[in-house]
Amino acid sequence: MTMAEALIKENIPHGPISIAFTPDEEVGGGTDHFNVEKFAAQFAYTLDGDTEGEIQYENFNACKADFEITGFAVHPGSSKDTMINACLVAAEINNMLPGLETRVKRRIMKDSTI
Repeated sequence: MTMAEALIKENIPHGPISIAFTPDEEVGGGTDHFNVEKFAAQFAYTLDGDTEGEIQYENFNACKADFEITGFAVHPGSSKDTMINACLVAAEINNMLPGLETRVKRRIMKDSTI
């Protein structure tokens, strides 16, 4: 709203501007019922932050995925190429996620000096 206020107060020339507020941004469901066609914008930006003068350059949402992983237990003597360890399958799924793009990794990289 500070941006909109500055545009009005300072009479800054601009094209059409549309402003929308959506709830639940952190869980990724805020735009579920947002009518993009009716909004009719060619471009859209999310403006968010908590500290004056700060620029947010990362996007975080707390969407989740639920997995049910069922292993296949077999006697160790005959388990070769048969047994499926559910924990190892879960670890493989986790390893497929883009490791440097998780919030924890980004925070560690931001706060450390190399």
